[in-house]
Amino acid sequence: MTRAATFWINALLVWAIDLVALWTAYFGDLAIGLVPIYIMGVNAITHVAGAVAWRAYNPGLFTAGVVFLPFSIAAAIEISNDADAGVGSQLLALAVAVAVHAALIGYVISRDRRLGLAAAA
Repeated sequence: MTRAATFWINALLVWAIDLVALWTAYFGDLAIGLVPIYIMGVNAITHVAGAVAWRAYNPGLFTAGVVFLPFSIAAAIEISNDADAGVGSQLLALAVAVAVHAALIGYVISRDRRLGLAAAA
């Protein structure tokens, strides 16, 4: 991914969703706070899975393994307990996190195809 794409994806897609979810969690339903936590957890899993699949380091792998994965697990447990979040809240947060990452993966695949990079991979 280009630096510009990385910036805009993080600034607009991830941070905007996180901000709305955190605002909603603070002023409304605390269980919505699971959305940014699950986004972070799914992000960590994708970095670790990519490193395993390609048998190579990738940018974000260290942060994913040392910070994002442990923090997302601890925070999900804490928010779930404090918000008394049920299965529906968990599945909604997971669905949003997976959708965000699916959109990102779709963008990368589409960009690679347009640039003819898929054959080189």
